[in-house]
Amino acid sequence: MVNFLHSQGRPILYKTLDRLMDGLIMKEKRQLADYIIKAYSKINYERLIKLYDSYEKMTNAFSDNTGSEYDIKEEFDQYAGFEYRKMAHHLAQDKRYNDIGDLIRLPAEKRIEYLWELVEQCHVTIEHARRFLHIDSGTNPTAA
Repeated sequence: MVNFLHSQGRPILYKTLDRLMDGLIMKEKRQLADYIIKAYSKINYERLIKLYDSYEKMTNAFSDNTGSEYDIKEEFDQYAGFEYRKMAHHLAQDKRYNDIGDLIRLPAEKRIEYLWELVEQCHVTIEHARRFLHIDSGTNPTAA
């Protein structure tokens, strides 16, 4: 079933996966999951291992880099999620833009104009609106 679906370029739906896993013991379920991952993977592992000279060097490189994405320092703001939802809702209702990307691509002056609209309409702080619109912290929104 896995080979057939893969050869047809079709995904394995959860319903199909449940049927395939039904009645298998945990070890067999893990083996099936590994097989599906390998069958559907776009990664050429043999070529990848050659880039690192060995499997061990490759896994060490992966291990050395894992977790570094958490090294980015950002101030925690417990209210940001609520504020962002309000601004996202406002943007979704605004027919001038298809999505946040349309706003982000605007010149800084236009984004600052929209910042003031968000502050007024959504009752959010300037800082939250600035972050939502990707306006650099060095930019003074009161200057526009």
